[in-house]
Formats: sequence, structure tokens, C-alpha cells
Amino acid sequence: MGLFGFGKKKKIETIEAVKPSPEPTDAEEQFYYAKTLLKNSPPDHEKAYIWFQKAAKQGHHEAQVQCGLWCCSDLNPNKNYYDAINWFADAASEGYAKAQYYYTLLHAQGHGDPVDNAFILGCYKEASAGGSAPASYECGLMYYHGKGSPASKSVAEAYFQKAAQQAKHDFVHKIADLDLITTINSGNLAEAFLKEHF
Repeated sequence: MGLFGFGKKKKIETIEAVKPSPEPTDAEEQFYYAKTLLKNSPPDHEKAYIWFQKAAKQGHHEAQVQCGLWCCSDLNPNKNYYDAINWFADAASEGYAKAQYYYTLLHAQGHGDPVDNAFILGCYKEASAGGSAPASYECGLMYYHGKGSPASKSVAEAYFQKAAQQAKHDFVHKIADLDLITTINSGNLAEAFLKEHF
């Protein structure tokens, strides 16, 4: 068992498959109802968060991630990183790689309880093993800079390649000049990667 444990996520193919009743009670229906609220113009973030919470409390991993993302969103007037970490931790503890990545990212950025680089690297590695391209990318940066482990360009390159394969997009050219990486904040690189790919 790893740092977070193991788990699998459920997936529904289409929103039509779970057309919500006026008061959805099933976690999948609640989750997809919340997603439809975000597609409104303008999106109703606060009402969507209420429905994401209902699904999340039933153990819906992606709803837990959405709750965490809302808690640390600049659009949220009650922004709270500790609440975000708790939502991510719920899904991360069951092996949901996306939640593991966000949980670790917030800790790496100094939110939550203090942790060392070795712990952060271990968490990113577990999320990477679960299929998280951003976590693989962060592992590459940490190995390149020797954070949490001795520096190793070959291990860093392997993680960058893994991230490219996981994202099904070759973004290795973005880091081709590794000498420039030392002058760039890794959080900014990860944020740019996330905005482009997720």
C-alpha cells in the first residue's frame, strides 16, 4: 500500500445517461447536475459546489476534487486552502491520482501542514504511478533540481517522457533547454502545463 492507498474511479459516458430529477439523490446524478450548472451562462459556481458536496459526501472522487478546486479558487469568496486539502485528501486516500496530485501541489506550495521535499516527491511519485501527467512532470522537476532526492537528469528525463505519454501530448520540447528550468519557478511551469492540458 502506498502513501494514499488504492482505489478506482467510476465513469459515466454521457450526461444524458444520468438526467437529474428535480432533487437527485444518486452521487453520479448529483455530480453531473453540478456540472450542468457550471455550463450555464453565467456559471452558477456556488450552487454547483452545493451539488458537488452532496456527491462528494457519498464518496464520489471527482466531486471531491471539484470541491477542493472550488475551495482554493480565486472565484470563491470564502477561499480556504485547508478545506481544499481536506477534500483532496478524501479522494487521494483512496488512490485517486488527480486528487493525489492536487493534495501534494498545495502542500508543495506551502499550504497545509509543513512537509519536507522527500514527502512531496513520494506523494508525486504515487500520483504519477496512478496516471497523473502533472505529477510525473513535477517528479521530473524535483529530480532535475535534486529536491527530495539526489539530482538525476536521467531520472528527470524519464519522468518528463512519462508525463508526455500520460498526457498523450509531446510537451518535452517545452523543457528541452533544461538549463533554463533553474531560473523558472516549478509551480509556474506546472500551472502553465495544467492550464494548457486540463
